[in-house]
Amino acid sequence: MKKKILIAIISTGLFFTLFAVSFLSLRSHIYNRKDCERFNIDNLEIRAHVNIPNVKDGDCKCDGKIKESSFTLDIDEDRVQNYLRKNGFKKVSDYYQKKGINEDTKWDVVFTPDNKKLSFVVEYLD
Repeated sequence: MKKKILIAIISTGLFFTLFAVSFLSLRSHIYNRKDCERFNIDNLEIRAHVNIPNVKDGDCKCDGKIKESSFTLDIDEDRVQNYLRKNGFKKVSDYYQKKGINEDTKWDVVFTPDNKKLSFVVEYLD
């Protein structure tokens, strides 16, 4: 009986360890991508600290050093102000902006409310 409990505990621990390592590995893979192919939205969300809700369409170009992406958001008008507040945008003239820099990324994100366009310029510093 003790042997079965010990096996169950070890198996559970191994399962959760494998799950955590897999999750961290996938996150690192997404973070380190410098292209417009797979995981583009996830990469932008992680790098620029901005949630990207449902999109109607998008465009992206990247040369490995600078990524420029834009998306037309599929968001109801009554949710726009809440979205901007939650994501830390500041009003600048007729658009909203969020920008920042850390050790390996510089970003500038602009939201234009009249066409619900969210535009990113991400510079990879590493």
